[in-house]
Amino acid sequence: MAHELSFHEGKAEMCYAGAKPWHGLGTQVPGLMSTDEALTAAHLTWGLKKEKVYRINADGFKEVPDAFVIARDDNDAELGIVGNKYEPICNKEAFSFFDRVLGNSSAQIETAGALGKGERVFMLAKMPEIQQILPGDIMEQYLLVSTSHDGTGATEVLFTNIRVVCVNTLTAALRGCKNRTRIIHTANFKERMAQAEKTLMESRSYWGKVQEMAKHLASTSVSRVEVGMFMDHMFPIKNEEAKNTRLLGTRNKFEQLVESGMGTEIPGVRGTAWGLYNAYSEWLQYSKTVHGDEATKTAKRWENIVFGTAANDLQKALDQCLAIAS
Repeated sequence: MAHELSFHEGKAEMCYAGAKPWHGLGTQVPGLMSTDEALTAAHLTWGLKKEKVYRINADGFKEVPDAFVIARDDNDAELGIVGNKYEPICNKEAFSFFDRVLGNSSAQIETAGALGKGERVFMLAKMPEIQQILPGDIMEQYLLVSTSHDGTGATEVLFTNIRVVCVNTLTAALRGCKNRTRIIHTANFKERMAQAEKTLMESRSYWGKVQEMAKHLASTSVSRVEVGMFMDHMFPIKNEEAKNTRLLGTRNKFEQLVESGMGTEIPGVRGTAWGLYNAYSEWLQYSKTVHGDEATKTAKRWENIVFGTAANDLQKALDQCLAIAS
């Protein structure tokens, strides 16, 4: 499936405001949207069905205990097998709290879309505030909400930043301050959503700590020895891999990004722990080897940063930079 986006009747279930996103697919809209507008533009207004599962045996069909299939009500696509306690939450209900958190009159949704056959749906809201780490080095604040319909994951709210100069998605779990909230799909979903709203209302405290952390990294100079220590931690060379030209090439590419990556021309970035962290983020999101055509590779990198293991790598790099800056 191209770019892992969901397609229905030849249309990508995706919309975006402004410039084309990582894959260039979906419906372009003139400006930021409300949740209802985003669901309509991204073709995500379909509902869900929870139906019993049966298997064939010698006597015909037999009901499978405590097994249900979740399917879309528009094209009957099967999204996953779940247990009795699982409560399907349609897209409209899953994202309804956005309008209450952001304000009913505030159109702030920048992107919405579905992956696979619709197993995972996400929505990205751009907050009005911006953060300036250094003069000319701006970060925008976003809330990313994703929900799954296949029983594999809860609805998740992610606080994140995007560094404007290089469009790097930066996620950070800080000490004593989490950047994710999970909401399990059970009968008390509404109560959990109320708790999520409270968590979202406290997001400004989180972003304040992120800004404080980033400024601390920007005020910390790093030596070539410390850059080498960082690479040994993130790109370790074992004895038997000493002649691995691919790994050495990765390290050389990373060193180039430390010196001349996107945003290093901003005064106060190059030679700091902030520059080091952003060099790794740039490598992870633009240079790390993935397979496919250019559009597919870009999409895979973005999805991995938000939903996959790359987020753990980015956190590991941040922790290492904070250790250097301690």
